[in-house]
Amino acid sequence: MNSQTYIPVPGPILKTINLLVVDDEKEICNLIKSSLAELDDRYAIEIAHSAPQALKHLLQNHCDVLITDIKMPRMDGMQLLKSVKRLYDNTSIIIMTAHGNLDTAIEAIRIGAANYLEKPISVKLLHHTVQEIINKRAIFQRLQESEERFRTVFHSTPDAIFIAGHKDKRLVSVNRSFTELMGYENFEVEGKTFESFDPWFDPDEASDFYLQLENKLLVSNFRAKFRARDDRVFTGLVSARVVSLDFTPHDVIVIRDVSELELAITALDESEGRYSRIFQNIQDAYFEIKPDGTLLEISPSVENILFYKREELLGRPEYKIWANQAELYGIVSNIKKTKKLKDCEIQLWRKDGVLLTCSINAIMVDADSESDIRIIGSMRDISELKKIQQQLINNQKLETISRLAGGIAHDFNNMLTGIMGYADLARNMVKKEDTIYSYMQAILEKSNEATELVEHLMAFSSSRKLEMRVLNLNELLMPLSDFLKKTVRSNIKFTINLKPHLDVILADYHSLQQAITNICLNSESAMPDGGKIEIRSDTITVADDDSLQRQGIKPGRYILLSISDTGIGIQKEDLSRIFDPYFTTRKIGEGSGLGLSAVYGLIRQHGGYLTCDSKPNKKTTFKLFFPVYEYQEPERAKSPPEPVSPKNKTVLVVEDDKSVITVVRKLLEREHFEVIIAVNGKEALDKLHEVEKINIIISDVVMPEMSGDELYRRVREAQFDCKFIFISGYDRQQLEKEEFEGVQYLQKPFNSSQLLEAIANLYRQKWRGGAAD
Repeated sequence: MNSQTYIPVPGPILKTINLLVVDDEKEICNLIKSSLAELDDRYAIEIAHSAPQALKHLLQNHCDVLITDIKMPRMDGMQLLKSVKRLYDNTSIIIMTAHGNLDTAIEAIRIGAANYLEKPISVKLLHHTVQEIINKRAIFQRLQESEERFRTVFHSTPDAIFIAGHKDKRLVSVNRSFTELMGYENFEVEGKTFESFDPWFDPDEASDFYLQLENKLLVSNFRAKFRARDDRVFTGLVSARVVSLDFTPHDVIVIRDVSELELAITALDESEGRYSRIFQNIQDAYFEIKPDGTLLEISPSVENILFYKREELLGRPEYKIWANQAELYGIVSNIKKTKKLKDCEIQLWRKDGVLLTCSINAIMVDADSESDIRIIGSMRDISELKKIQQQLINNQKLETISRLAGGIAHDFNNMLTGIMGYADLARNMVKKEDTIYSYMQAILEKSNEATELVEHLMAFSSSRKLEMRVLNLNELLMPLSDFLKKTVRSNIKFTINLKPHLDVILADYHSLQQAITNICLNSESAMPDGGKIEIRSDTITVADDDSLQRQGIKPGRYILLSISDTGIGIQKEDLSRIFDPYFTTRKIGEGSGLGLSAVYGLIRQHGGYLTCDSKPNKKTTFKLFFPVYEYQEPERAKSPPEPVSPKNKTVLVVEDDKSVITVVRKLLEREHFEVIIAVNGKEALDKLHEVEKINIIISDVVMPEMSGDELYRRVREAQFDCKFIFISGYDRQQLEKEEFEGVQYLQKPFNSSQLLEAIANLYRQKWRGGAAD
């Protein structure tokens, strides 16, 4: 009998072993916890003094091993064992007691306990028991993984494999390749002998094969002819081995169809065949090197990564591919210490001079001498991945800037509301011919200009949904051009040529501003030494036979917006990819904005088209095609609506900015409204209960303690008969819900006319709170 050596599984794979000790005696719990912690610093030990407390802990925390006493009040250890095994199958349980007997131990093991220990507990024995449980779990896991690998290999290999009893020759299992090769389904052959469906073409070959297998228990590359179910005759190379399965000898037989190779070469055995297929087809580059960098082996896939054929690299140190030779020395030094290397990033020169970033994983194979040491591993080109990661970082930076811009815009809007309000109040206190009146008028005009700048800031900061409205493109381009002239560098000449009397389009004003600005900023980046940006608008018609149709533009009438620059241009090979996500011709770390892919998507959302023509170092032109909107002018009202009388109207102003409160209060009081102030939604609810009748609530949206939209919901729930106006320095998107139907929205900054118009609108409509009055 051959002696067998038991090789113990190394210590637990787990970095942390979570233990739960359950005992109503605190001294025992504390003793176990402190003693085990001294034996192994991987233990994370929690204590429970009752079974219900232990179950509560398990609801919230993972536990590898539970150590419990049997005798406990309310619920004993056996009941806890049953509950845990029913609910937490991945938790092993050790029972301990001072009053147990053999029957108790047997019952605990039957229910599912991993082990049974008697008190007084030996901590070393307990430690050994826990380690044994964890090791057994690791062995079981590895066994499952091994079985899964076997099934995968068994059914995925192209060779026909079947397993049969060594004595009765009945087939136990066949793989998919066997059924494909022989033409039989597995249920037709499993349980039958191989000879019963007569696959051997020559009975003498069958006898010779089984004689060799019986005598040697191993047959390699036995050449024979076989007959498939459809009478197709083929030549196969048969290899077989007698193995023990469930302590019973079985034949594992592999048949490889070599019909097309009548002059067959010598085949490798099964393990070498698997390695060869992986080696030849792996996408990563497998390598084997000496510590001095001499390349002993590398897979053919290296040609796809470094553009070198493997023959150009084998057999010599290839320092020329290393961007930094010190990296090679560092890798060798580290791997000698740690025996392995994981996800180590290196830089290598491709044959055409391109610098690649690669990730390698490797291990060191020990040897008797330094000269025999080998480092084997795999290498993957992650250059594109690094570019994407950098793009994500840039996007995160842009998101941070966007949020900052939104906050600045909100605060600036509050300031402008105060400035415009005070100026408006002061202007109305003096006569028009007074010098102060002209000063106040100038302040209001400059405030309006500042409002436009804030609008641009909000356009970049908000992720608003498209608000499509009828738009004359020239009305967008004129104010935008003033903004862009101030934004681009002074060494760039900015011109705009707009065709008068353009047809209208259906578009989102702010998103279109953002897209056009993004293209202009790209043009600016393409002219580091200065140049010219020109914007033109025109109306065109794409006919049925127009060449533009080759670019996917459907026939029809369009407003054409052209943005041209005299920059470095776009190379021909890049032109077809400029609208692809994450594609850029810039260096890592350069650039900002939406990206041309986002601009392209936005234009397509408008039902339009975006094209680009470029001649390197001469001219690049982006053309934006917007379909003409067939617009009918609505019938105008015969006379303006009557203003709302403030008689007996009480307004509750809810705002946390003092300057806005003061301005709104004075504007309303000037119009003879009665005004009540609250600095947040919570205080506003108190005012509603204190004051007999409040007709209108003017509320900011973003406030501490309670937001404006939450205040609205609370007011509706309490059935207060109040009309609502929301004011905000942020975008109104969050208020575009059905529940806010009939509520007026006023964007900061606003003037007294806009405020009074919003109040008037409340009384011209039917709304969710009641009929107009």
